[in-house]
Amino acid sequence: MSSVAAPGLVARAARVDGTPDLLGYFTPDDGVFFEHPSRALVTAGAAHAISVPAGPDLVARAACAVRDALAQVRSEDGPPPIVVGALPFDEETPATLVIPRVAFARADGATWRIVIGGDREVETAAVPTLPRGSLRVTSVPDPNAYVAAVAEARRRIRAGVLEKVVLARMLIAQSDHEFDRRALLARLRAAEPDAFTFAAGGFIGASPELLV
Repeated sequence: MSSVAAPGLVARAARVDGTPDLLGYFTPDDGVFFEHPSRALVTAGAAHAISVPAGPDLVARAACAVRDALAQVRSEDGPPPIVVGALPFDEETPATLVIPRVAFARADGATWRIVIGGDREVETAAVPTLPRGSLRVTSVPDPNAYVAAVAEARRRIRAGVLEKVVLARMLIAQSDHEFDRRALLARLRAAEPDAFTFAAGGFIGASPELLV
């Protein structure tokens, strides 16, 4: 297992006054955004990367690697350091997790700024707006085909052929301008204020559920 050791890292935490809008601190190119009315986490940069090779028991090996790496980070006052990333469903795909350089964490009404491995200033910025009417949205399948699929699924359930069906459709959004991920998050958050809003790389969304 490579890139596990994280020698010499120190986590320094400081309480942030008030309740700042953490979306303003989100840096889409190297950060992760996760927010719910009850908690939030925003990261920027990487103090240390943890590489987990592909193969059996990837999740268990990743957990061990995370424990080993965090055990080498000296934590001062405040919340402990964290690790962010995503684990693939396919164990033949390697995984990379990150101890962020800067993290903003909010829980129980308190907001903390955690800096690891040397200071990095992350300035808050105004969240841009997404001009209304600038998107062209296409449904796949089209609405009539989707309604027909729902009717067919219900028919098969009533006939005893199926017990459960999970139907999905895709919305393809196109724009003449580059998508600003912070603007998309702001729109999602406004539309679904009680959802878990998230962004990591190009993966952005708002979910009513938190799966653990």
